[in-house]
Amino acid sequence: MVKWHRLYLHDNLKAAEDAINWYRNIFGDDFYLEVDLHPNTIEKRIYPKQKYAAKWLFILGNKLGVKVVAANDVHYLDQSDAIYHDRMLREKTHSDINDPNRFRYTGEEWFKSQEEMEHIFTFHPDAVYNTMEILSKITEDYRNLEL
Repeated sequence: MVKWHRLYLHDNLKAAEDAINWYRNIFGDDFYLEVDLHPNTIEKRIYPKQKYAAKWLFILGNKLGVKVVAANDVHYLDQSDAIYHDRMLREKTHSDINDPNRFRYTGEEWFKSQEEMEHIFTFHPDAVYNTMEILSKITEDYRNLEL
């Protein structure tokens, strides 16, 4: 797995372009760039990095002709479950709730609807539609399987 954020966050855009081209040469139209954005995050240190990464992924995707996919890390079904997930993490890591450096997620890891994803990616709605494109490819491949 390529750690894209390491390539463009450290101003190594040439290496990022080379890596993208390498993967695209292997996977062709089945290669996409994934973008996560958690704007209403509990963990305030993450969103600025996600925004910066997203900016560069959209720039590189556009420049190199690689589609960008809107994604969301899912750890629970409903937004209201974030507090329980956080409690599980605190217990698992033996962390105090008041420890500012404890391991935590953003609080945005619920299974979002298409409408919620479109709201997050209003500046690039095509990223949400590209996710649906992948689904249609998978569905088509499944239908074509000989069982």
